[in-house]
Amino acid sequence: MKEFLSQGQDSSCVAVAIVNACIYAGRKPPHMEDLITDLKCKHGGAIGEDTVIDEVFEGRMRKTDCFDEFMEEGGILTINHPIFNFHAICVFPQDDGQFTLVNSWLGPNVLKNIGREEIERFLPKYQSQLSMWTC
Repeated sequence: MKEFLSQGQDSSCVAVAIVNACIYAGRKPPHMEDLITDLKCKHGGAIGEDTVIDEVFEGRMRKTDCFDEFMEEGGILTINHPIFNFHAICVFPQDDGQFTLVNSWLGPNVLKNIGREEIERFLPKYQSQLSMWTC
């Protein structure tokens, strides 16, 4: 099993998601401190994630508005949730139709064998509260 990075108790969820997406894709991840600085995570959230993701993945990861496409390919999901606030996770499809969630709110850092229904259940009601980048 791949060793994914855990966030801890700070506001670096987008940086952690970028590193974990790199690990999943077999790419060398950038240094965490550089990502935290580039995304301005120390100020309570991420700024400019579109640009940073594009630079890190050299244009190979693309932003999508289609949840079905995202679920087919997996990638980084940022959620502006009315209860849980802003958070970024990785969702990776498994060969058996289930998913692996990394850095989720639902439990340990890596959750395997999660169904699409469970993922949809904790997402906000409105698509405009989601941002998705596919691997």
